[in-house]
Amino acid sequence: MIGYVRELEGTKLVVLCNLCEEENKVVWQSEWDSYELLLGNYSDGKVDGTLRPYECKVMRSI
Repeated sequence: MIGYVRELEGTKLVVLCNLCEEENKVVWQSEWDSYELLLGNYSDGKVDGTLRPYECKVMRSI
């Protein structure tokens, strides 16, 4: 699992990637609840603290 945050001029991007065959939990930050999903490789647009096998998400603060 890999994750990082980038910030520029008040906008934050959060990138979370599960590079494993198993589902993994993320230490979810409450501020991410209001973020919008910009990019993901699963079509349901689910945003929470669980990453499915090989799932990646890019979220942006709004």
